[in-house]
Amino acid sequence: MRILIALFIVLAIPINIWAQEFSSPEKTLDTYLNALKSGNELEILDCFHPKLKEFYLPAPVPIKSYKIVKKIFYGQKEAGDWNSKGIVPPAKNGDIDLQVEQESYGKKRMFSYLIRNVKGSWKIISHTAWDQP
Repeated sequence: MRILIALFIVLAIPINIWAQEFSSPEKTLDTYLNALKSGNELEILDCFHPKLKEFYLPAPVPIKSYKIVKKIFYGQKEAGDWNSKGIVPPAKNGDIDLQVEQESYGKKRMFSYLIRNVKGSWKIISHTAWDQP
C-alpha cells in the first residue's frame, strides 16, 4: 500500500507542475518567454490555443527582461472594439490583454498578448509587436 501511495505521489507531481504553468495569464506569459529564451519549441507550441503545429525558432531569443505594463480585462466593450476592427481571432468576454515591455537584442519593444482561459488553462490566442522597424 505504501509503495502504491508513493508511486501515485511521484506520478502526480509532474502533472501538477505542468498545470501550474498555465494557471494564470502571467504564468502562461512567463512560460512562453522562458521557452523562447531556452529555445524550447515544444513548450512554445503548448502556450497557444489552438495548439500550434510548428513554430520557427532558429535560435533561443536573448530576452534580458520583461515587465507587464498594462493588463486589460476584456468585457463586452473591449471585445466589441477588438472585433469591430476585423482582427482574427475574435476576442471574447473574459480574455486578458497583457501589454508587455520586453528587452531583447539590446532594445526595449512592446508586445501585446491576448490570453484566454481554455478549459482551465490560460493560453495565448494572439500576439503582436508594436513599434517595430
